[in-house]
Amino acid sequence: MIWLRRIAAGLLLLTSAAVQAQTDTTTAEQLLRHSGLWDQLGTLTRSYPDDVVAEVAQSSPGTSETEQTRLRRLMARAFAADRLQATALRVMSQGIQPQHAGTILDWYRTSAGQAIRQAEVVAAEEQSRLPMDQVKQA
Repeated sequence: MIWLRRIAAGLLLLTSAAVQAQTDTTTAEQLLRHSGLWDQLGTLTRSYPDDVVAEVAQSSPGTSETEQTRLRRLMARAFAADRLQATALRVMSQGIQPQHAGTILDWYRTSAGQAIRQAEVVAAEEQSRLPMDQVKQA
C-alpha cells in the first residue's frame, strides 16, 4: 500500500512539473508567427472546403447540392483559421519548454531563420493554390 501512495505522489509531482514547464501563450504565438506556421494555417482554409467538396462531387456524382453546401459549411468551420491557430497555440504552449523558447525565437530572427520561414510560407501558398488532385500527388 505504501508503494501505491509513493507512485501516486510521484505522478502528482510529475504532472505539476509538466504543467509548470509550459511556455506562456504570448511566447508560443510569437514562435508560431516567426516560424510561418501561423500564416500557413491561415492560408490553408481559403480554398480547402471548396476543394474537398469538388473532390466529393467528382467521386460521388449523386451528392446533392444540399449535401455539398452542408459539407462546405462543416469543412469551413472545422478548418477555420482561428480554430487551427488556437489548436497550434495550445500545442506549442504545451510542447516548448520556457527555457528553450528564447533560443528558438533568436534563431527565427537570424537571416537563415527568416529565409527558411519565407521559403516555407511561399511553398505553402503555392501548394494551397493547387487543385486537390495535384496536392495528393505532390
